[in-house]
Amino acid sequence: MQNLEKPLPIRPYLTVYRSIFSIDYPRNSSGDLQAIIHPQLQSQDYLALRSGDPMFLTFTGDSILYRGEETVCPILINEAAYLEKGIAMTFTKKTVDLGNCMIIPDSSQPFYSLNV
Repeated sequence: MQNLEKPLPIRPYLTVYRSIFSIDYPRNSSGDLQAIIHPQLQSQDYLALRSGDPMFLTFTGDSILYRGEETVCPILINEAAYLEKGIAMTFTKKTVDLGNCMIIPDSSQPFYSLNV
């Protein structure tokens, strides 16, 4: 189905996140997992993670807390495809909210341009 060069309907704003870095699950010296994603963080992609918030739950029941100096927004939390790559989640930083945006299809490019 083609959109016939018409703008795509989207929300009147766009939020942009910048990737900072990815972190692995806690592991022992043999590389075995020592914790899982904390239940309070599971399925909370793009929501703020502040210092003191729980990130992991060890197999002995202890919480491992986020101790970063700045608030981050984790994404790809507990994605199965990233386990073998050593990624439990990726930290991002919300960088900008753009208002009154419209995505314009560009048939000469394999992506859309953004008019703000």
